[in-house]
Amino acid sequence: MELENYYYLFINAIAFVPVFLLSFDKKVAFWKLKKPAFKSISIVGLLFILWDIYFTHIGIWGFNETYLVGINLFGIPIEEILFFVTIPYASLFTFETIQQYFREATLQNLGRLFLGSVFGFSFLFMFLGFDKTYTGPTVTLTLITSFSFLFLDSKWIGHFALTFFLLLIPFLLLNGILTGSFIESEIVWYNENEILGKRIGTIPIEDLFYAFLLLIWNFHLFEKFKRE
Repeated sequence: MELENYYYLFINAIAFVPVFLLSFDKKVAFWKLKKPAFKSISIVGLLFILWDIYFTHIGIWGFNETYLVGINLFGIPIEEILFFVTIPYASLFTFETIQQYFREATLQNLGRLFLGSVFGFSFLFMFLGFDKTYTGPTVTLTLITSFSFLFLDSKWIGHFALTFFLLLIPFLLLNGILTGSFIESEIVWYNENEILGKRIGTIPIEDLFYAFLLLIWNFHLFEKFKRE
């Protein structure tokens, strides 16, 4: 097996291993929150994996075997399944760390401004790409989700907004590699007929809305399970 076959696995490890080690830091003590973290990751991950399996099956996106170890479950590579564990775990750790260092009141306005902006962009892209199989459902779900959270008494939304902004740099780097930046070919390919074709570097713009959905529902359930 060539080194390239481990690229997607390496991306998961880069996202997960440093954060896992930092989770034992005494200030944040994220390891004590492993139960609500993995409950939220499991529930949201299952839904996204089912989405992933279906979209892979109908050819909306797919995977380049050059960068995979070759183990598949339900038609998708094991690395893709791990993605829905490693990325949410790293994001939840960042989210919890921000909560430790920033007061809720400081970020409330940021949270509402962020949700309003997401709602506005979702509305725009829904009209631009409603007929695209990846664009339409993704931005429509984002539109409904952002609108709903605008009216929920979610005190953590400001922390979520700041977390999302902070994670944009690693998101652009890691997702950029997945979609072909810095390497010879993409690890994950997209059916050009089912996306708008607007990209940030090599990353389809739809992936930003997809990431928003993945993270906000993980954070919502995480906060809910923390209170139980």
